[in-house]
Amino acid sequence: MQTSIRASQAGIPNAEIRRRALWVAILAFTLAGALAEAEAITLTAVQARKAHGAAGTFGKEIDITQTISGAVTVESRAIGAGHQIVLQFDEPVTTYGTPLAFDETGAPIGSLMALTAGNDVVVTLAGIPDNKRIRLVLPNVNGAGDAVVAIGFLVGDVNNSRSVSTADVQQLKARAGQGVDAANFRFDLNASGVISAADISAVKSRSPRNLPDATVPVTFTLNVGKTGAGFGTVTSNPPGIDCGADCSEVYLASTAVTLTATANTGSAFAGWSGGGCSGTGTCAMTMDAVKTVTATFTLNSYAVIPSAGANGTISPSGIQMVNHGATTSFTVTPSVGYTASMSGSCGG
Repeated sequence: MQTSIRASQAGIPNAEIRRRALWVAILAFTLAGALAEAEAITLTAVQARKAHGAAGTFGKEIDITQTISGAVTVESRAIGAGHQIVLQFDEPVTTYGTPLAFDETGAPIGSLMALTAGNDVVVTLAGIPDNKRIRLVLPNVNGAGDAVVAIGFLVGDVNNSRSVSTADVQQLKARAGQGVDAANFRFDLNASGVISAADISAVKSRSPRNLPDATVPVTFTLNVGKTGAGFGTVTSNPPGIDCGADCSEVYLASTAVTLTATANTGSAFAGWSGGGCSGTGTCAMTMDAVKTVTATFTLNSYAVIPSAGANGTISPSGIQMVNHGATTSFTVTPSVGYTASMSGSCGG
C-alpha cells in the first residue's frame, strides 16, 4: 500500500501564489465479522409422538429431568417408521447441530433427522430397537449449548414401570376393542388406531422383560480457549464445540476428535497449544483424559509506505505498520508556491 504526493506549480501569471497548508491523510481499515453473543435458550418439554392411523397423532410427555441411568419415561409403542421426539423450547430455534443418539452403554444408535417448527425441533427416529434406553442430544441449540433428553423404549410397558409383566397384559385386555383417543393411546402398541388382539399378543410375547440398566460411560471433557489480539472460531468433528459460544464438550472415552480453527477477516490463526497439538493445521486427539486446547489468533498488520515528490514533504516519512481495524495519520506539507495532491489509497 503506497501513498505519494505530487507537487505542482500554481501557474497563474502575475498573481499571488496559492499556498495550501496542512493536509492530513487518514488510512482506515474496518474490522468485519463481529461475533454476536449467543442468547440463552431453555428446553421446556419433550414429547414422544406417533400417528395412530385415522385416530390421529398423540404425544407422550417425557420427564426431561431424568438421566439415562434414572427413572426414564418409557415409550410403550413400537417405534416403527415415523416415530418423532419433539423438543420444545422457550423461544424460536434458529440453529443447531446434527442430532445424535446413544444407548445405555454409550454407543451411538439409530438414525435421526431433525426439522425446525418455530419453538420446536422435531427429531424423527429410525433404527432404534426394542428394550433400549437412549440419550438424545441436540447439539449447540442457537449457539447456547446442547439439549439432552433420556428416554426408554420398551414395547408393552404401558404402566411405565420399566418392565413388561402380567400387569401390563391385564391393562391391555381391559381396553381391548377400544378406539384410540388422548386417554388410551399408549395401549395401541402397533399404532393401528384400535387397541386389538395384536397389541395383547405383543405384550404377552415380551412378558417378563425389564428395561436394561444403563452403564454409566467413561467420559472426558474437552475445553477450548482462545487467545491473542485476533478473532476466529474453533469447531470440532464430531460436533459439540463451536467456539464462538460453545467452547466445552463432554466426549466418550477413546473418541477421536479433530479441531479446526478459522480466522475472521483481518485476523490470522497463529497455532495451537495444549492437548498435544501444535502448528497451524487441524488439531487431532483421542479423548483419554480431560484436555484443554488453546487457539491463538493474531490481527493482520499492513505496511503503509509514504512517499513525497521533490516539492513537498510527508510526515512521518517512514513505513508505518497498521493493525487491521486501526488508523494512521500523515501530515502533508507542500513547498511554497505548490499545492498538494495525493494518490494511492488516500486519493487526492
